[in-house]
Amino acid sequence: MSGAYLGPAYDADSIRASLDSHRAHYQELDADALDEEVAAAIYQEKVVGWFQGRMEFGPRALGNRSILAKATSPKMQSVLNLKIKYRESFRPFAPAVLRDDLAEWFEMDVDSPYMLLVADVAERRRRKLTAAEEALFGIAKLNVPRSDIPAVTHVDYSARVQTVHADTNPRFHRLLEKVKARTGASVVVNTSFNVRDEPIVCTPDDAYGCFMATEMDVLAIGNFILRKSEQRPRAAATTGAESPLFPAELLACLKPPGGEGESLERIEGSFRCPETGALFPDLDGVPSLLKGTDFERDGVTGRVKAFYEENPFPNYEGVEEFSSLVSTGLHNSLTSTLLDAIGYNKLILECGCGTGQMTNFLSLNNNHVLGVDLSLSSLGLALEHKLRNGLRRPAFAQMNIFDLAVKDESFDVVISTGVLHHTRDARRAFAAITRKVKPGGIVVVGLYNAYGRVPTFLRSKVIGVLGPNIDHVVRTSIRDPRKADIWIKDQYFNPHETWHSMDEVLDWFDENGVRYLNCRPSLLGSNGEAADGLFSAGSPGNKVQRVATQLSWLTTIAREGALFIMIGRREA
Repeated sequence: MSGAYLGPAYDADSIRASLDSHRAHYQELDADALDEEVAAAIYQEKVVGWFQGRMEFGPRALGNRSILAKATSPKMQSVLNLKIKYRESFRPFAPAVLRDDLAEWFEMDVDSPYMLLVADVAERRRRKLTAAEEALFGIAKLNVPRSDIPAVTHVDYSARVQTVHADTNPRFHRLLEKVKARTGASVVVNTSFNVRDEPIVCTPDDAYGCFMATEMDVLAIGNFILRKSEQRPRAAATTGAESPLFPAELLACLKPPGGEGESLERIEGSFRCPETGALFPDLDGVPSLLKGTDFERDGVTGRVKAFYEENPFPNYEGVEEFSSLVSTGLHNSLTSTLLDAIGYNKLILECGCGTGQMTNFLSLNNNHVLGVDLSLSSLGLALEHKLRNGLRRPAFAQMNIFDLAVKDESFDVVISTGVLHHTRDARRAFAAITRKVKPGGIVVVGLYNAYGRVPTFLRSKVIGVLGPNIDHVVRTSIRDPRKADIWIKDQYFNPHETWHSMDEVLDWFDENGVRYLNCRPSLLGSNGEAADGLFSAGSPGNKVQRVATQLSWLTTIAREGALFIMIGRREA
C-alpha cells in the first residue's frame, strides 16, 4: 500500500464557492506562500486546521485532514484539548515527523506512515524531572514538560509516530521542512481535524464549520488561508483600547445608563463616557453599569437581587473547565440547537445571564456575547470562568434590565431565558430587551408556563417535609451539593415569580413588532414540530392548539420547572 489518501478531493473553485457561501474572509495564495504562512503560524504557537488534497482512508489523520500545532510548546497539549477537542487536558497527541529526521527525535528507525507504531522519545531529547516536579500529583505532574517536544510526549516518554515521506505526501513534507527551518524541529502535533464525538471533516463546509466552532486560529484549505481574527468585521472604532474584560466588538454596543452620552470606553477598573466624562467603576472586579437604582424603593428588584447574591444561579459543578461546559452544551438539545441556529460571527446579548454558562457557550462559532445580570456574585463566577479559560469573545456587566446600557438595534440575537418572570413587570422587560435587537434579528424568551408550573407549586408545599429528592432535576442531573441547594431555592423559594401563557407572549410579540417563528417544546399539530431549524418560520396555531400544547406540558417540562421558549424575528 503506497498511501491512505483515497478519499475525495476538492478543487479551488469548489473551495472558493464553499467559503463564499459562508461569507468567509480569506486570502488565496500560491502553494509556497501559503505553506510559509502556516509554518509561521505554527512557530507563533497558533493552532492550524490543515485541509489538503484527498481525504485519508482509515482511523488516522495523516496530513490532509489534520489539526497541526507546535510540538515544542509546553502549553499546546492543554490548549488543544480544552479549546479545540473539548476534552480532558491530559489526553495525549501524536507527532508527525520527517522520515529523514526520525532517529533524531525517537528511538526508532523504521517507516510508520500510518501512525500505527509507538516509540520512545530519543533519550537525548528527554528532560529529567526535578525533585519538586516528581513530588507533584495528578494533572499537575502530567503537565510537567518531559522532553524537547512536550506536546507529543506521553507520561512514559512514548509517542505514536507518523513518519512523513516526500513520495506519498509531498505537500505535507514541504510544510514540515518549513516548520523545521523556523523552529529547529521537523516535528508537529498532528491530530484529526474534528472535535470530540464528531467525525473527521471531509468537505470544505465541514472544515469551515469545525474551524469556526473551535478556538482554532488558522485554516489552510487548498491554497486559501483564513484567520480567525478576520472572520468578522471589526466594530466601529472606540475611543478606548480593548481590555481583557471587554472585546472591542461588544464595547462598541454600549452606552451610558440613564441616557446621558453616546458611547463608553474602558479605562483601568472603570467604564468612562468620553462625551460627559462620567465614570462607572467596577464593583468587586465586575464591570458595572447601574445608575440610580433604588433597590429599597423597587421592592421586587431589591428582593430578587438579594436572593441571587446569596444564591448565584445556576452555578458550576465544582471547578468546571470550558471543555466540560462545551461538552455539556453540545449534548443539551436546546443549547446545541440554539447555537446551530445562530450560526457564525453574530453579536448576541443575554439578559439575565446568571453565572454565565450560556454566554460563554454561545461564544463558540466566533460569536461575541454580552451577558448582563443584576447579581454581582453570579457575574463574579461568570467572569472567573471566562478569565480562567482565556475566553476573549464573551463579556459580562452588571445592568438593570429596565435601563440597559446598550445601544438600541445593536445585536443580532437577544436572549432572556428564565429571567423576565422574576422582574416586577415581565411585559415591560420584554419591550426593553426587544429594542436592543437589530431589525430582522432574533428574540428568544423563556418563561415559566402558567399551566406547567402548577406541579412545582404543589411540590413547594411538601418539599420541606419530603426533601429535595422529590425534584426531578436534583434526583437525576445535579451532582454538586451546592448547585443542588441553589436549584431548590430558585425553584421553590424564589421571592418573586410570575407565570405566563403562549397567548400572552404572542401579544407581547405583536406589541413590539416581533413575528412569531417557533417555540420549544413545539406546538402540537403545527409545522413547528417539523421545522428545519429553531429560527425557521412556523405557525402559532389556534387557541385550542395552544391550550392543548400547554396542558401536555404537565407531563413533560413540568418536572423540570416548566420553562417554555418562544422565538420571534423583529420586523425590519
